Amino acid sequence: MGRIIPSVTMLLLVFGTFCIIFPFSDTAFEMEIAPAYKIAAQIGEKLVLTCSSSDCETPSFSWRTQMDNPLGGTVNHMGNNSILTMDPVGFANEHDYLCSAWCGDAKREKNIRVDIYSFPSDPVIEISTPLNAGEEASVTCKVDRVYPSDRLELQLEKNGAVLARREFYEDMSSTKTTETKSLTWTFSPTFEDNGKDITCVAELPIDEMEFEPKKRQTSRRLSVNCNLLNSNVQHIIVNDTLIVPHAQMSDSGLVNFEAKNDAMNKTERTTVPDNVQAFEMEIAPAYKIAAQIGDKLMLTCSSSGCETPSFSWRTQMDNPLGGTVNHMGNNSILTMDPVGFANEHDYLCSAWCGDAKREKNIRVDIYSFPSDPVIEISTPLNAGEEASVTCKVDRVYPSDRLELQLETNGAVLARREFYEEMSSTKTTETKSLTWTFSPTFEDNGKDITCVAELPIDEMEFEPKKRQTSRRLSVNSVPRITEFFIQPSTSVKEGENVTIICSVESNPPARIVLRRKSDNKDSVLYSKDGIVHVLHVTFLNAGNYECEAENTLGKSKVTARISVSKDDNLTPNKERPSAAVREGETVTMTCTSYGNPSPNISWTRHLFNGESQFLSENATLTINNIKAEDLGVYECESVNQFGREKNAVELIVQGLYNLIYCKPCFEILGLTLIMLKSVRIFAFDFCEVKNGP
Repeated sequence: MGRIIPSVTMLLLVFGTFCIIFPFSDTAFEMEIAPAYKIAAQIGEKLVLTCSSSDCETPSFSWRTQMDNPLGGTVNHMGNNSILTMDPVGFANEHDYLCSAWCGDAKREKNIRVDIYSFPSDPVIEISTPLNAGEEASVTCKVDRVYPSDRLELQLEKNGAVLARREFYEDMSSTKTTETKSLTWTFSPTFEDNGKDITCVAELPIDEMEFEPKKRQTSRRLSVNCNLLNSNVQHIIVNDTLIVPHAQMSDSGLVNFEAKNDAMNKTERTTVPDNVQAFEMEIAPAYKIAAQIGDKLMLTCSSSGCETPSFSWRTQMDNPLGGTVNHMGNNSILTMDPVGFANEHDYLCSAWCGDAKREKNIRVDIYSFPSDPVIEISTPLNAGEEASVTCKVDRVYPSDRLELQLETNGAVLARREFYEEMSSTKTTETKSLTWTFSPTFEDNGKDITCVAELPIDEMEFEPKKRQTSRRLSVNSVPRITEFFIQPSTSVKEGENVTIICSVESNPPARIVLRRKSDNKDSVLYSKDGIVHVLHVTFLNAGNYECEAENTLGKSKVTARISVSKDDNLTPNKERPSAAVREGETVTMTCTSYGNPSPNISWTRHLFNGESQFLSENATLTINNIKAEDLGVYECESVNQFGREKNAVELIVQGLYNLIYCKPCFEILGLTLIMLKSVRIFAFDFCEVKNGP
């Protein structure tokens, strides 16, 4: 019979919590500019450029033009934003603007191109009046304040047919200025032209600029006069109505009207009652109007019942008109562009028809309320530190009628009226309201609203109420709102546990989860304040801490996990054993895994109660085994996080006391897995007898 050398293998199984390390990525400091890349701005309007940064608590900004020209505007820094305001836009603003943002040593830059143009109003059609059939006349189309005027295209149309067209590309000027451009068409009207519309189309087709509108048009109806035949009435004009200048009661009666139809070469006569129309005049708008400073205002005086009226304008106190007058047939137009303090008057329009005179007046009241209020917040807002919110309204008149109010969620925080600040000087003013407070973290994310009103009942204009809102961003020490263990703080061995720490913080906080220890705390790798612990053992029991920290401070909260044994996971306490025969060789192997690698040693329990050290190797071999070698052999595995032991009983049989056994033999597999301070152990014991 061959010699059988059984192998004794010990396996310690250690199940541990495997932690996945989620890398933290620092979001890069970035900036944006709005509008992006380029913008077309109209001369005289307001343009706001905004430079915004992200992922930087206290950025700094600067603005400049690429050629270091003056900015032509005002800069306002507000937290993570820097605003360049150009009001009004002018030729000095046609540049490439560069915004630079710094966060410590990090620097970002972006630029935007500002192109300017001017195309503020529809064209105006002027007709040489009166239009008499067969007499040469002209129609002129004008467009005011155009830039660049060399890109303008004008066209006169009637019923879709082009009457005249002009392009101004040859009129390029070396001087930057807005210009008035016109197109005139000369013709001899016929009575068939009466009632037809003539249209002027103006286009500024600059493809490299984005703005609207690029096309404007105006239409005007032609009124062509012809003379009645066989009439004794002087200076009669017909356009569906017989008009008698300086009409008297004696002019009433019948007139003979002769109409020729050239197509049929036929003349017919009819007698119709005359409709005598008296000389009258109107002014529009009627009675009074409120005009905003800086806007354009047109007053129109119109007459009826007169072929060739004459007009004049003046103020009641004979002050300068503060505008330009244009007489066009039965209309006289007084244009104030822009409206200013010099236009706050009663205006009188006089119209004459021969010796007859008519007069009407209109009151022009002026005001200024051109823009929404601006909210300025002293930044940064730190919880518990005094701060202020200021609401400003620019270019207000009359400012003594202004009312300002700061509110949040409908609750009034501060209010101010300016009726006591009446000034003897006419001027637009900037008014403000400041509210001082100590913000709390509960204020974070709330909207604060500034409401500005100019409630002048005696003036009709819109809007009389403007408002602006801004969201508060309050910095504070982090607040740990929740720190809990799922499913419970008391669990059984083998269960899974989730540790959750929820934090409210501005600026965002760094969250660290730790397992507390008398020697050294262990940091748990977490994502968003969450850690999963799989298959807990008694080694996972203890105190756990959540720490949240930002630039303003830190907060800590602790919780305790208790772990009890689960009967289903209790190791088999029966000691494994193996029987061998005298003279054989026995090999016992202890397999251990851990991080760091454990040290393995073998000892033998003597009958007197003492222990005999045998080896520091994982494998213990006994050659030529004797009866006195029987007993209990113990394997111990140790690293800095703990130790584990297991034992096997060796039975030695005499040479003639044989038992039937299998040809191979294992006692125990022992595996140890250790990760940081989290260790979970389970044991599986088996006994295999050897055979002949």
